[in-house]
Amino acid sequence: GELELAPFFYWAALSSLTSSEVADALVQAWPTVPAQTQEQALELHAPEDACQAPSASTSAILSALWPPGAGPRPLVLERLLQVWIFNSFDHGAGEDALAAGAIYVAASMMSHSCSPNAAWHLDDANSLILHARVPIQEDEEITIPYLSPSDLLLPIAERRAILAATKGFNCGCERCSQSCDTTRAFTCPKCSAVAHA
Repeated sequence: GELELAPFFYWAALSSLTSSEVADALVQAWPTVPAQTQEQALELHAPEDACQAPSASTSAILSALWPPGAGPRPLVLERLLQVWIFNSFDHGAGEDALAAGAIYVAASMMSHSCSPNAAWHLDDANSLILHARVPIQEDEEITIPYLSPSDLLLPIAERRAILAATKGFNCGCERCSQSCDTTRAFTCPKCSAVAHA
């Protein structure tokens, strides 16, 4: 049958299982993680209501990959799925943004803002590099964008709709709480890159 979500999320959740959880699989084993890595992932945000019971897709995957009574606990796989949905950083390119991703545990604990005080990028080793966009005070929360640079240029209602659909919350950041969003996008006449102010 059809999967409810992009296949990437199911593969990521399956790859977040431990070797002992995949040992009895009906197919050749796939990459797994140490128990400590899985424990850290399971501590990340996942909506409790989505983790109360395994989804139809999760149940179908379990029955296709393991004999009855074997494999991971269904709620563990469902929670890992939800963790990937709500905490992964997209690494896909262009139209296929959900083709690749990663979870960076510390960065996954940062809050979103449409006017973030920090930004991130990946270096050549795929390490997440975090840098301040503005001076950050000692006790100030560090925020990052959960939206792509182009999505950050959309009107408030459209940004909120994307975040509600992909991350499950209504954005109430300083920029979205204003009656008028003053951020504007400009195209550089020399290089055609988009900048915003």
